Amino acid sequence: MYQSNKLDTVTLSGEQSVQNKTNPELKTLAGGRIGFIQYNQHDHVAANQKLRTALSLAINRNQLTHKVLANGSIPAKSFGVRNMAKNPKTGADFVDDATVNGTVSYDLAKARTAYRQAQQQLHQKQLTLSITCGDDDASHQIASSPAIYLV
Repeated sequence: MYQSNKLDTVTLSGEQSVQNKTNPELKTLAGGRIGFIQYNQHDHVAANQKLRTALSLAINRNQLTHKVLANGSIPAKSFGVRNMAKNPKTGADFVDDATVNGTVSYDLAKARTAYRQAQQQLHQKQLTLSITCGDDDASHQIASSPAIYLV
């Protein structure tokens, strides 16, 4: 519809962004969407803090945003949206203030260590989780992404 002048603007998928990267009409605007994993706290496996930390450290956020989504997204470090709010005392971006060190950096060695600790705490040699995701292209891409590695 955009190409037939029936729309003034349209949000592109990652694939469409790649196809149009040389299009002079392409304009990139920052949005405020944050993807996140919500754990079922009623499930003793999913509620395990070491397992949640292991999963977080096993997500290659750069690969996820640049190769999987490929839509101009930037890696999230917290629930904050970059450039939306600043610390009034320091001027630092709220995202930087809200980031919990040691939980969002891609670090497979630490992820494996936390995973083994979770296995010990849960007294299980193998852990199984189910993923339920939103019914949109971006959620499907993220949920089936090879950007999440563990053991």
